[in-house]
Amino acid sequence: MNNIKYMISRLDEDKKLMFQRAQSIINLLNQHGYEAYIVGGAVRNLLMNIPVNDIDITTDCMPDKIVELFDKTIPVGIEHGTVIVLQDDMPFEVTTFREDGEYEDHRRPECVTFVKSLKTDLERRDFTVNAMAIQHNTLYDYFNGEMHIEKRLIKAVGDPDKRFYEDALRIIRALRFMSVLNFSIEDETLKAMEKHAPLLSHVSIERIIIELCKLTEGINVAGALNTFFSIQLHKHIPFFKEMENFVVDQPISFVDYISLYIYLIDLSLLNKLNVLKLSNNQKKSIKDNVTLLSTLSRGDKSLPYLVYHYRQEQLINLAHIINLIEEIELSDAYREFNASEILRVKDALQIQSRAMLAINGSMLMKHFNKKGGPWVKTVIESVENAVIHNTLKNEKNAIIEWIDKHVKI
Repeated sequence: MNNIKYMISRLDEDKKLMFQRAQSIINLLNQHGYEAYIVGGAVRNLLMNIPVNDIDITTDCMPDKIVELFDKTIPVGIEHGTVIVLQDDMPFEVTTFREDGEYEDHRRPECVTFVKSLKTDLERRDFTVNAMAIQHNTLYDYFNGEMHIEKRLIKAVGDPDKRFYEDALRIIRALRFMSVLNFSIEDETLKAMEKHAPLLSHVSIERIIIELCKLTEGINVAGALNTFFSIQLHKHIPFFKEMENFVVDQPISFVDYISLYIYLIDLSLLNKLNVLKLSNNQKKSIKDNVTLLSTLSRGDKSLPYLVYHYRQEQLINLAHIINLIEEIELSDAYREFNASEILRVKDALQIQSRAMLAINGSMLMKHFNKKGGPWVKTVIESVENAVIHNTLKNEKNAIIEWIDKHVKI
């Protein structure tokens, strides 16, 4: 038998505290005659000795009774049996044992039935490594999840055809766990994933992107992406159906992955980013990355220009990626494109933004006794460029004198 208490004792103090608070929830439910268990990813991660980020609890207590028993609750999904219980402001999802009804949309059950059996609750879950529970010092493992952790294997609970037909997003989740946990996928599970791949067309792109964002940052990203393309999952997902096989062998962000594909393989997809339903910031980062990679290849902008006009974090991240991807070739002008050089150039800039310029539009209009217009922006950009390249001091009189000599108004 696993010594659960010993495993918890190995954790950092804040993680131990999380388990203690979860146990206090379980204890109170037990005191009122209910069963309760820590379940799912927290159990998996505890057995693997990797960080536990949150703890879910499953119980035979009905949702309305959970709300009654605890002082602070949030009924986030009470119709499906889930209540958030706050212990010292730390949230725990507490969900009533349930059995799912029919999945008519290949994503969510039309209804759920509350049950009294832990095993019944666990057998509706996706993969065996996520279908374990613990209570006190006892592991409840009806589907050999612990053995599959030891074998580093992702296997569907029960019939894989049924699991993926019910919820097609599980196909992508299998690959996410393959990448993040550095596991392989069991043969029958993989066959069922390929068979039911067309069902991915029923899943929202937003839900798929959430999983892919975690996948690309996993240690086994190469294996997961190889599988993603080899069993043709991409053919059933908007945007990706237009992509060729593209595998990276180092963990990177999803934004960087898409940026690299567009830059290296298909620039036309830059105009189709809206299909991915990304945030405006994510779309801007992709567009900026592609622009920067093109500029770094051509060598038509100085490093001070790039450091001034783009975020420092984005440039440093791009320098790291370029170091990993052999296909990216830089102009000789950027042989020193690395984090330390980017920081050195940034520190050497006279100004960090246009607001720091010693002149502004009002000063220019007054000096030239001229109404505003496009000319003001043109002059300021010229001054800004001279200042960041240290050919002009950021002083009002020096700037005005420079404008009189070098700029046609």
